[in-house]
Amino acid sequence: MKLKKMLAAVSSIMLLSTVPFVNAAASESDDPFTPSIVYKGNEVVSDENNIMTFSDGYSILTSDRRDFKITMIAADGAEITNETLGIDSTIAIARTTDPDKANYYFIYPSTEESLDELFDIITQRVSEGLLENAYSQMTFDFQCYGVDENGNIITCAVGHFPATQTTYVNYTPEPEFDGKGDANGDGKLNVRDAAFIARALSLGEGDTLPENADYNEDGVVNVRDAAAIARDLAKK
Repeated sequence: MKLKKMLAAVSSIMLLSTVPFVNAAASESDDPFTPSIVYKGNEVVSDENNIMTFSDGYSILTSDRRDFKITMIAADGAEITNETLGIDSTIAIARTTDPDKANYYFIYPSTEESLDELFDIITQRVSEGLLENAYSQMTFDFQCYGVDENGNIITCAVGHFPATQTTYVNYTPEPEFDGKGDANGDGKLNVRDAAFIARALSLGEGDTLPENADYNEDGVVNVRDAAAIARDLAKK
């Protein structure tokens, strides 16, 4: 499979095997029984013999690749047809019904080979300006694995997990978290921060909240900050 910027968004996996794991750098611990997560945005650096390896060194064994899809984001005023895309007239192109994404179009290839071939063409249309961006997706099952002393692959007994890989023509990683709104100090912004602020205020302990709890940056920490955090999280 041709590699461009390949990203994976996969579920948490429990590493449950007695054999040593290959390149399990994504794990928060060297303990093979610790849950390990491959995060969205982790670049795929190799994909051979159904073994997919990510930029952090973590590898998974994939199978049953399916549900192939290409999403195209048209440039303003661009006419998206089989002819303008330069693809066979028999290939169906669907358009979103979401009014907020009126310039989104979709193709559903039947095989991974056709997905790759079409995405090469779509990538060219992005470079020419017909499309603002595009990305391909496929679903597969994956499992962790190990290698025995003879070099044979031993799969984890825990079984298979579904995952979706996304390959972008142009990918902009999310900016590094600056800590704004992280009221509970766990290094993340989530609903717990909104709840932490609301609880402290309800207990009359608003003066104990950190400065970065002022999420809306109006100079005071109050219920509006909790509401702003919840509102922004709901948009993601």
